[in-house]
Amino acid sequence: MPKGVYKRQSNVNLRNRLELIKKLQNLPVSKKISITMDVLEQAKSLQPLALLYSGGKDSTVLLDLIKKSNLNYCVLHNNTTMADPATLDFVRKMCNGLDYTETTPEETPFEMWDRTGYYPILGKRSFTKFKKADARLKLSPVQCCYQLKELYSNRVFKERGIKGVIWGNRASESNRRKLTFADNGFIFKPKKYSWFQIYPIQHWNETDV
Repeated sequence: MPKGVYKRQSNVNLRNRLELIKKLQNLPVSKKISITMDVLEQAKSLQPLALLYSGGKDSTVLLDLIKKSNLNYCVLHNNTTMADPATLDFVRKMCNGLDYTETTPEETPFEMWDRTGYYPILGKRSFTKFKKADARLKLSPVQCCYQLKELYSNRVFKERGIKGVIWGNRASESNRRKLTFADNGFIFKPKKYSWFQIYPIQHWNETDV
């Protein structure tokens, strides 16, 4: 997540919000779908929208649900050039006939890593080992993602006047994403950007997907 998106809750509110997440995660799938569709309905006030689509299972389920809604949206895929070509073929097939935009970095990931030192995240032991070989090495997965994806996504959002960005994140994927949902809910406005962040399937579990 970009720096500056968090709106911290008090300890009491945080506990209540975490309990709410557990409650939502234990609902039947049919109810979870209904909540997701309600979130998308609320997002209509933030049109035009952009769906960040990776081609993974979470964003594919979300794309299918969005297709069933009456939203003014485009689909954006960040092609870092590192993925399996079959994944890119799948993404393009799924987005055939849709308002689809694909971004590609102006330099290869290897060129970016060499220029900035922002290599992909490494374990502490691996980082220490590689740090000895390259003193410029920086442990910053956020910056790596920013240089290859977010930088180009933001350009598209600004050019197209996007007011809301839809993500396929789930709270169950990590503690960081769970806390993001606890602090901000399904829809929130980050401090850093003019567009809203929308997370319609935050309450889903992997088995639901």
